[in-house]
Amino acid sequence: MDATLETMLQLKELIKKRGQKKRSPELQKKVEKLRARVSPHLLRHFDHLIGHGRSPVGLLSDSGACATCHLRLTPDEVLHIRNIRGRGFTCPHCGCFLYVADGNARLHPNGDTGTRVIFH
Repeated sequence: MDATLETMLQLKELIKKRGQKKRSPELQKKVEKLRARVSPHLLRHFDHLIGHGRSPVGLLSDSGACATCHLRLTPDEVLHIRNIRGRGFTCPHCGCFLYVADGNARLHPNGDTGTRVIFH
């Protein structure tokens, strides 16, 4: 998985933890450090999704559905996303950042599939 996507997933988990218990300075520092690694325009979209209770990152399934909202994308959208490797896309239904796992990729012990995605 791309470093930006991984950072966003870590941010999501930290924000969820921060909402469950009293804000600790240590947790706040971790959040700020991760936020500094993501570009401002992606953070705005990420914050919007989190603020509305949505998951910010989702996998495009083999059947062409978003793993976050479970709605299928059109065949043209799926082909476009799968054929343009290395570029990030958002779900047209829920707005989450989509990524495509490589068909031959195996999950590494750290949860990384080796997929590289760059958001523009």
